[in-house]
Amino acid sequence: MTRLGVLLAFAAAAPSAALGATCTVPGHEAPARVEVSSSIAQPVYRRGLSRHELSRQADLSGNRDAELGRARSDTTVTVSPQVWLLPLGKGRNCMTVDVVDIQWRIDAAAVDIASDYPPESCPYRAIKDHEDQHVRLTRQAFEDYLPKMREAAAAAARDLAPTVTAADGEAAAQEVVDRVTLRLQPVLDAYQHEAHRLNAAIDTRESYAEVHRRCDTW
Repeated sequence: MTRLGVLLAFAAAAPSAALGATCTVPGHEAPARVEVSSSIAQPVYRRGLSRHELSRQADLSGNRDAELGRARSDTTVTVSPQVWLLPLGKGRNCMTVDVVDIQWRIDAAAVDIASDYPPESCPYRAIKDHEDQHVRLTRQAFEDYLPKMREAAAAAARDLAPTVTAADGEAAAQEVVDRVTLRLQPVLDAYQHEAHRLNAAIDTRESYAEVHRRCDTW
């Protein structure tokens, strides 16, 4: 998703400039500003799948205990720039960026608990506690990497000096999105790795055995 503001100022007398050269859009000389916002969705608890159905859909294999429940979430980054263009002639534009809004969020969070176990049962509570640990660990990784995301965004802002480009309209905005995303990607990759590492630490036979020990009947 991109937001694009285009200044269609006429500059018939403006000289053509080489692509990639620096340029100026009058009234928009200030350095680009990058703003980062974040949000974490509250998990939705679901009992629409049986233990057998969860087992068939599970990413893990070889350990049926892992299919008593499942915690899943999607992480989304949206980069929305406000771009201004000044025509320079010969298919070239001076492109400057006022603001880039970056939204990083955990959304569509869901916890599935096997429908075999009613909410008032001991197994339900034991499974829910385990899956809630997964939710907390994912949030921990997200919050730990939020400062790094802000640092990467600040670095991206320094890369957004006004430049001469052949792009116009939405293509110009996409250039900005691509440049900012390139800066953010290492942080996103590191976050995903850390979230996986933390969650894998409790997806063990010992952890599942502890869940089973909490209840007499399953």
